[in-house]
Amino acid sequence: MRDPTHLFEGEISPGTRKLAQFISTIFQPPFIALFAFILLSLKCDTPEQTAVCMAVSVLFSIVIPMAIIVFYARKFGNDDLDVVKREERAAPLLIGTVAYALGTVALFLLDVPDVVWVMMLCYSVVTFSIYIISKWWKISVHATGCIGPTMGLIFAFGWPGAFLFISYPLACWSRYVMRKHTPAQLICGGLLGFVLSGAIFLMLLF
Repeated sequence: MRDPTHLFEGEISPGTRKLAQFISTIFQPPFIALFAFILLSLKCDTPEQTAVCMAVSVLFSIVIPMAIIVFYARKFGNDDLDVVKREERAAPLLIGTVAYALGTVALFLLDVPDVVWVMMLCYSVVTFSIYIISKWWKISVHATGCIGPTMGLIFAFGWPGAFLFISYPLACWSRYVMRKHTPAQLICGGLLGFVLSGAIFLMLLF
């Protein structure tokens, strides 16, 4: 890495590229959200509430966002589930913001544990922030999508929840060597998730 504001300039083997593509796919923000919300739903008081909480969380944080990603990736001719150009991000990010906001309201009305609906609120606020930033700069959604849920798990389960942090350097590596983001975009994406999610959790849960 010669310049943190430039894309990767080296060469990688076909095997390394396949590995990077695999890591990039499994660490898509909705997949990380699925894992995080399943764990957070276990904080519910009854099996029935857990099932409802999981269903609502999956609908608004995984099903709808993934449908948006697939639709716009195909619309812009991208086979790797990416909305590559910064200018093409506006619509999917705005739709995602609305989906997360609706999920927040639904979870709040269902009286699930606070940490669950606050996590959904974090997704809405962070996604809208990325929408604003993307008007000028292609900050990394992957990076933000790794750090934000990690903050939620830490608030819910204490420091053992920090194990999800391992997704961040792996996702950053894959996005960098695939020339999707610069190191600066990846670092700032992580910082955005850390600062905004941390602030929201602190304000609403403490």
